[in-house]
Parts: sequence; C-alpha cells; structure tokens
Amino acid sequence: MLCRLLGAAFLIVFAVVAFTPLVGSLSPRAIQAARADAAVVLAGSISTDGVLSDSSLRRVIQGIQLYKRGLVPLLVLSGAVAPGSSEAETRAELARELGVADSAIILLTGTRTTRDEATKAARLLQARGVRHILVVTDPLHMARARAAFTAEGFEVSPAPTGRPRVTNSPGGRLRLGRDMVVEWLATLLYRTSQLWQRRTT
Repeated sequence: MLCRLLGAAFLIVFAVVAFTPLVGSLSPRAIQAARADAAVVLAGSISTDGVLSDSSLRRVIQGIQLYKRGLVPLLVLSGAVAPGSSEAETRAELARELGVADSAIILLTGTRTTRDEATKAARLLQARGVRHILVVTDPLHMARARAAFTAEGFEVSPAPTGRPRVTNSPGGRLRLGRDMVVEWLATLLYRTSQLWQRRTT
C-alpha cells in the first residue's frame, strides 16, 4: 500500500513539474542591485583549455556591468583552477579588456566551496574596510551564498545574474525543478551546519 501511495505521489509531482508553469513561478525574481563597497563574483567553472562555463561567463559579465554602472569601486573575481588554466585570471583578463581598471580587480583563488569564498573574501576585504558587498551568482544559488557571506560579517545585497530561463518543454521544467531541489537541500544543509557550529562553540 505504501509503495502504491509513494508511486502515485511521484507521478503527481512529476506531472505538476513537467506539465504546468509551477516551477517557473517558484524560481527567483530579478532584483535591482544597490550601491556597495565591492562586488564579489562567485566562481563557476573553467575548462582545461581556458574556456569559461556559461554560468561563469554570465556572472563575470554581471560583475563588470555593476562596476561600469558605478555601483561598486571594487570587483572581486573568484575562480576555480583547472589544469593549465585559472578561472579568476581569465575573468580578470576579460574585465580589463572591457574597461575595468586593474587597480579595481581583486582575485579570489584557492577556494573550493561557497563557504571558502566567503571566508577568504572576509580576510581580503574587511581589512580594507569593505562591509557592504554585492554578491554575484546565479539566482538559485543566491540564498546559500548570501547566508555564507552574512555569517562572515558582511552586509550583503544580492546581484543575481538574472532569472533562470524556463523552457516550455517538460524536459526543461524538470531540469529546472531538479536544480531548485538540489539548491534548496544544499541551503538547508548549510544552515543546519551553521546551527550545529553555534551550539558546539
């Protein structure tokens, strides 16, 4: 009986996600960025031949636009390291080509997780008096990223790359639904670990 109920529930959820606009309506909305002391552009990924992933490119372009609009004087570019290539360095080269002053670029390297990025950014920026930052990342990742940087003592304003693109196909809705669930679970795990750390310290 339980297996039948679970099977029926799965089919209902599958149908709702794949064949209704529910997922699109639940995805994060666009946010108007505010002025801040710096913009921190979170890492995406880079291939071994030095090509930025779609997510990484969208994030760095968003950060460059924030700088060019005069919303931030500093652009912090985080990045992963692949064999023979550096995401942060590749992003910095692009930023310089698009008119960002070299003195306005800070590289954030050697990080593996969002928490690592927040911890290292705090060491680099708070010594400069930076307190209010714009965090640049994908919309679905924003809640977890914002929590990580807030825990490091920053005043955080979100500057997401834009609302996730929702296709009209069932496959597109299912992929977006999967990504939303994964990010929700990751955010829940992160907040749970924060509470556990507070109780044990």
